[in-house]
Parts: sequence; C-alpha cells; structure tokens
Amino acid sequence: MACLKISGMRHRIVTKDGEILTPGGAITGGSFKSKIANLLGRKRKIDELGALIESYKKDLQVKMDDKEKKLKALDE
Repeated sequence: MACLKISGMRHRIVTKDGEILTPGGAITGGSFKSKIANLLGRKRKIDELGALIESYKKDLQVKMDDKEKKLKALDE
C-alpha cells in the first residue's frame, strides 16, 4: 500500500495501482482496464516498429549495394 490518508475517523487506502479502498468496502479507480488497453497499444506499437525496422533494413541494403557498385566503378 502506497499511501494512507486520514480524514476524520475514516481511513482511505490508496494502492500503487491507484485503487482507493474505503472503510465501507468500496474499491474505486485503479488501472485494470487501462492495462488491457495499454497491452493492446504496446502490441500495435511493437508491430509498427517491427515494420519500420524491416523498412530500414531494406533501405540499408539498397544503399550498401549502391556503395558496392560505386566502389567497383572506382576500381575499374
């Protein structure tokens, strides 16, 4: 438990995830739904970055091939 807030005779406990536990037993807040959305967002971002890496690899190969051609032309 990250924090204990005292207001009068009631205690509210706030967890590290942001959930608030009240003396009446209610639990509010937290980040359960956002964790799921965050995981989906991460998956999408990983896929996007993977595609970007492949694009960069192709561009690099084209430039390396061009460099080799130019070096061979200089040797001739």
